Amino acid sequence: MAVDVHYTCVIPKRNEDYQIPTFAEDYEVPPTPAYNDGIKSHDHMYCPAHKEWCKNRWTFYMPFDLHFRCDSKHHMLGSDTHGDKLQDLFEISPNWWNDELPEIQITYNTLFWTNAKNVWLEYTGHPTVAQHGFSVVPGTFPMSSWMRSLPIGIIPHRIDDDIYIKRGTPIFHAKFVRGKDTFKLTRKTPPHDKIVQIKQDQELKHWAPFKSWDLIMKRESKCPFRFLS
Repeated sequence: MAVDVHYTCVIPKRNEDYQIPTFAEDYEVPPTPAYNDGIKSHDHMYCPAHKEWCKNRWTFYMPFDLHFRCDSKHHMLGSDTHGDKLQDLFEISPNWWNDELPEIQITYNTLFWTNAKNVWLEYTGHPTVAQHGFSVVPGTFPMSSWMRSLPIGIIPHRIDDDIYIKRGTPIFHAKFVRGKDTFKLTRKTPPHDKIVQIKQDQELKHWAPFKSWDLIMKRESKCPFRFLS
């Protein structure tokens, strides 16, 4: 039997409790199994190694058109598609331009949750995003032990270049891992206890920066079913 994983997508400044997805289900571009978005004529699509890589991996898409640029002269972010909603769509940290290329978070957040134990989430950029002029910041963590929503973290390849992301553009992959289990992904709002957990876990990041990973590992080590993974 497949392990159930659920997701919801929100712009969190408008929907702090994650109970109301930003877009209606019949408008949101639904995720698809990663294997389905490949070019079927390519030889690697029939390779067992590629099929294994695609297993339990879903592709997520941009739900609206977005055009923006990073102004290196003024260290500013500008957008002419959602100018009046700029603060809702982007999260800019105080150190966002410390390096040669800035790091930007598009705050169309995806929250994954499950009631299963020992499930890890791997978050990676879709292989085709490079052609749009940016890279997606990857990461992995045990989603059974840590509740957090995932913005789209990107790094532009060149500053002062316009970045266009059209609705329906593949943006990132989400892969779920627990031993040899298979997974079923469905859109569903989280229950009250999950909302409490995500708010507590988010507050820890604000009040005790860089302490969350130690707590995650502590929670993982206490799981009574860890030996089954």
